[in-house]
Amino acid sequence: MEGKEAIIKKIIEDAELKAKTLIDNAESVVKARQTEAQAWADEYKSVQENIAVKEASETVARRITVADLDVRKLLLGAKQEVIGEVFEKVYEKLLALPKAQYLAFVEKLINATAEDGDEVVMSKDNVLAEEDIKSLKVYKEKNLKISTEKGDFMGGVKLIGVKCDKDLTFKAYTDSLVNEYALKIAEEIF
Repeated sequence: MEGKEAIIKKIIEDAELKAKTLIDNAESVVKARQTEAQAWADEYKSVQENIAVKEASETVARRITVADLDVRKLLLGAKQEVIGEVFEKVYEKLLALPKAQYLAFVEKLINATAEDGDEVVMSKDNVLAEEDIKSLKVYKEKNLKISTEKGDFMGGVKLIGVKCDKDLTFKAYTDSLVNEYALKIAEEIF
């Protein structure tokens, strides 16, 4: 039996040795894979952190740009509002001119643009009467006529002509000033 026990013992020892070798190899593979996995995780984490930092930086830069544009838009709106108020005051001052100055200003506008035979449409503010327009030198020189209907505007006049109509209302005048002087005024006051 000794021989039999020796064979069994030898088989068990060989099996235990083989099992130990397999376990050692398996532990070695596990450690190698853990090391690889840790290295991959560290590299992945580093790359993702760099991406996150870059994206955060780009997001902040975009938001700063958008905020800057919003500020400029608000500032431009405020400037336009101030300029609009300036020209509204000009319009109000024109409407409040004393009659003699009002008539002289209307005459200047008519002189600059009237054509022979134009029809003058008076404003509904009734500052000027037909006789005031008829007393103007340009009225006779250009054979102007006066419309029987009042216009639906305040301040100034309109000329209805054969070739074209001319808007000489105070509103049209101040609007033309806006187009001509808005940039210059903005530079001056801002």
